[in-house]
Amino acid sequence: MAARWAAERARLEQALLAGMTRGLAPEAWRALTAQIMTYQAQAHPLYGRYCRHGGVEPGGDPWGLPPLPVEAFKRADLFPHDASEAVATFFSSGTTAEQRSRHVFKTLALMDTAILATFAPMVLGDGAELSWWVLTPSDADAPHSSLVHMFAHLMRHHGGGHFLVDAAGNLDAPRLTAALDAAEASGRPVFLLGPSFAFVHFLDGLGGRRWRLPAGSRLLETGGYKGLSRQVPRPDLHAALVATLGLEAALIVAEYGMSELSSQLYEASMALALAGHGDLALALRDRFVGPPWCRFAVLDPDSLTELPWGEEGQIALRDLANLDSAAYVLTGDLGRCHPVPPEAAAHLPWPVDACLQLCGRAGAVAKGCSIALDAMLSGAERSLWM
Repeated sequence: MAARWAAERARLEQALLAGMTRGLAPEAWRALTAQIMTYQAQAHPLYGRYCRHGGVEPGGDPWGLPPLPVEAFKRADLFPHDASEAVATFFSSGTTAEQRSRHVFKTLALMDTAILATFAPMVLGDGAELSWWVLTPSDADAPHSSLVHMFAHLMRHHGGGHFLVDAAGNLDAPRLTAALDAAEASGRPVFLLGPSFAFVHFLDGLGGRRWRLPAGSRLLETGGYKGLSRQVPRPDLHAALVATLGLEAALIVAEYGMSELSSQLYEASMALALAGHGDLALALRDRFVGPPWCRFAVLDPDSLTELPWGEEGQIALRDLANLDSAAYVLTGDLGRCHPVPPEAAAHLPWPVDACLQLCGRAGAVAKGCSIALDAMLSGAERSLWM
């Protein structure tokens, strides 16, 4: 990368870190978004090529630059630096038979700041002391999982915890059961975190056992069921967890993230419940909000124009923490945008006017995007340096 682009990257990273920690007003977000989009279109060779083949000049209006489908992360290394500068590579989940996305990072400063700055206000707003139990392998056993990295980073920052899955993927159900027994007896609240399928696996093996966990106990579930035969709709899973663990329904929260992103969205309901507004929390179950540097839109799958609130389309995210890949991503998921009631917005950690409802997978990449992707990769070799 040319020296001027290296200097611009450093400037943008510092500006974004400052915005994450001090706050990012809408006007500041728009200005920073325009700068990052322009930088990526001009300094990231593959993204610039994608823009040109989509009929948009990289040096033009940054708001006219197209979102990059997550499919691109499967087909190329979207890393404009020398391979030796990479500090981490995260892969998407999936079966061994399918091609998996890979997301390469020059630094983890933006991702790690985004994790902490979003998680605490959305999930730990009451400041409770919790015993953490995570239904994944450790980061030593799964170094290429962005979800495991997130959990490990959070535990290091918040006083530690316990991973309950070994390197072979086996859940230590007896240890988890003992931890739940101890929590029920001692009165110390617990925090359970993990992917959806891990909780389904745990529930399936309980044989009808139930607990009433201490007040303030909570649970975070995330992810889908790629490559797995047993799938449970999220409302049914949450209902089963409430019945089995004796948790408050509002203290089960879903997280929306993916390996191709650096930031996360959370259901708004837990933040409202922890702020003492359980009545408002019920209205925002299954409605996700993101931090100020990560904003979403729902697009028409053919024209990629933004749809009115309430209409179903493809979810696009502007995640500014994706500085070394693509800040504007077409996720491959379907969703709807909805307004946040003003009385609920007043009690969320930052100004929010819209929330996102997830509606499933979008299926094939839109034809126009697919053609531009093929053209982008024509003659480009995928790096195999790992």
